Order: sequence, then C-alpha cells, then structure tokens
Amino acid sequence: MSRRSPRSGTGVWRGGSGVSDLATGAPVRTDGRFRAGSITKVFTATTVLRLVGEGRIGLDDPVERHLPGLLPNGADISVRELLDHTSGLWDATN
Repeated sequence: MSRRSPRSGTGVWRGGSGVSDLATGAPVRTDGRFRAGSITKVFTATTVLRLVGEGRIGLDDPVERHLPGLLPNGADISVRELLDHTSGLWDATN
C-alpha cells in the first residue's frame, strides 16, 4: 500500500481490502484497476447533496462557481441541472 498525506494536496492514497479472486484467495492489488461504471453517479450525487445540506453548495448555483473553466457554458448550467441530467451537456456514451 502506498500512502501520502491527504492533507498535503499532493500525491495519491491507495489501499486494498479483501480478495480479487475467490477461488485462489489472491489479495486485491493496490495498483489494480476496475470499471466502476454508472455507480459513480450515485456517490457523486450523494456527496453534492450533503454539501447542499451543509450550505456549502446551492442547487441553483452555476457550476462555474464551483468548477471554474471545467464545463463549456458552465455559467449557464446549474448544479441541479447536472444532478437531474437536464444540463444539455453532450453525452459521451451516445
């Protein structure tokens, strides 16, 4: 396991738990990769809604306020529109 301080703002934390192969009992590798797929949307939305609950983000805030320069037309797209998939952003999977 490699670990650097998450407070420094640099580096990467990696950790593993469990087994990657039930038949052999091989441990999960910390440098391994896996496809997370659509499940990341749920975790992202939950985190954003927690920040809304804490008053740190507003659902009607423009995305540009929190992620400057990340999205085209971010000043005209709200956090709410990102969460409910009505922002009009191009869907890379289609």
